[in-house]
Amino acid sequence: MPVTIDLTNYNALVNEPPGGPGTTGTLATKEQLIRDPILTPVQAALTLVEGNTATALAAAIAAEVTARNAAIVAAVAAEAAIRSAADALATPVTGLWTPVDASGAGLTLTPLGAYCTYAKIGPIVVLSANVTYPATANGAAAALGGLPYPCSLQHAGAIGYSTLAIADVRLWHTAAVLAFQNSSGAGYTNAQLTAKQFVFTIIYRTP
Repeated sequence: MPVTIDLTNYNALVNEPPGGPGTTGTLATKEQLIRDPILTPVQAALTLVEGNTATALAAAIAAEVTARNAAIVAAVAAEAAIRSAADALATPVTGLWTPVDASGAGLTLTPLGAYCTYAKIGPIVVLSANVTYPATANGAAAALGGLPYPCSLQHAGAIGYSTLAIADVRLWHTAAVLAFQNSSGAGYTNAQLTAKQFVFTIIYRTP
């Protein structure tokens, strides 16, 4: 069995007389030193280690390196995802949107583009609009479409100005449309909104 010794002890060991005790190192005699190969710590690590061959040890080292590299890659990916999410929260997405008739009546609305804006911060959307309905006698339930992002829940927003006494504007998660409602929750028809102007803001959550 190869024996590992400190090479600085080599001269002291070989200079011991036959049968000498060997004052330092791991060998007792010159004869044992000659009989057993002298190995450096690195050489010893690549020889038999508790029954494992050098090949097996090298394979184990390679597997450990692979596992550590995989862990590093996973950690880097996780950090990138966190940074991406943080950037999304820190940098809002803004733009303009165009309100359109979603009642099925094919009405042509008149939005004031500069006032129809949105800002998305993470999953939260702040939507504003200034829109006027055309003169119409259509009896379908009034609804606005064209939202820049769908809605995940039911939300209500405030109407800041209107030529008709309407309590709020609501967004339903079952359909990506805005509906005008009174304080009792009753909706309006297109005919009831004929030639009326609305300025509103609604904050909602998108999936």
